[in-house]
Amino acid sequence: MNEFLYLYKNYRADRSRELNLIGNKLVSARKKLGLSQEDMAEKLRPYGVDVTSKQISKWENGNCSFNVYQFFAICCVLEVDPSFFTDAAPVQEKHNSPRLTAEGRRMVTEFTEYLLSTGRYTIRDTIKRCEMLVSNYRASAGVGFSLENGDDFEKIMVPVDEVPDGADFGVRIDGDSMEPVYHDGQLIWIQQTQTLTPGEVGLFVLDGNGYVKRFEVRTPKGEEAEEYMDSTGFVHPQYVLVSYNERYDPIPITPDRELRICGRVLG
Repeated sequence: MNEFLYLYKNYRADRSRELNLIGNKLVSARKKLGLSQEDMAEKLRPYGVDVTSKQISKWENGNCSFNVYQFFAICCVLEVDPSFFTDAAPVQEKHNSPRLTAEGRRMVTEFTEYLLSTGRYTIRDTIKRCEMLVSNYRASAGVGFSLENGDDFEKIMVPVDEVPDGADFGVRIDGDSMEPVYHDGQLIWIQQTQTLTPGEVGLFVLDGNGYVKRFEVRTPKGEEAEEYMDSTGFVHPQYVLVSYNERYDPIPITPDRELRICGRVLG
């Protein structure tokens, strides 16, 4: 087993994609060099990669992926080793395992730059894609949105295998209230519905603001029960929106608040 495979044999592509690992590391490396997305796009051009800042934003959000030839150019611009983009913790190294010297690494970098600059290399995109609607607003961004208003959505092409069965549209997460399961900037897929089972994660509009939370139901007790009692004496259940991140308190839905269930989070 060669050195790279030995050091990173615990790498998992599915886990890395779910966590948007590459996008987050891209942001980290770019900001470490003090580069804006526009700066990075400009620095990529001498390597034969002609992209816009909008495309870089999509890479960072995990909305789409760069190809392998662009990947080496990105490593050169951000001054990182390709292994920087893995999430595997290196295991203990073999004794006397072979390593490239600094001169060897320099030669590999120069040859990579040469291959990219020739413009003779292309990659054939064989990934099946589909067109999906994605909300222009982020959940928990403090802006209400209407699922019936087409102006609130954009159409994007995404790999078919990244869209769960039954998904109607996508929305991006804003903030860390659903860590460690869902992450800031992550694109999640929603199945449109007006009902949820307790324990399911859903998309909600509460008092005009969009949220992604776990849906829970509890029975009001004591004096609180009077607020949920109808004219027949029946005590209705109280809905509660719960964050995965324990730093955030649950949001109890009182009768004076307006809650709308917009959909179920898939995957």
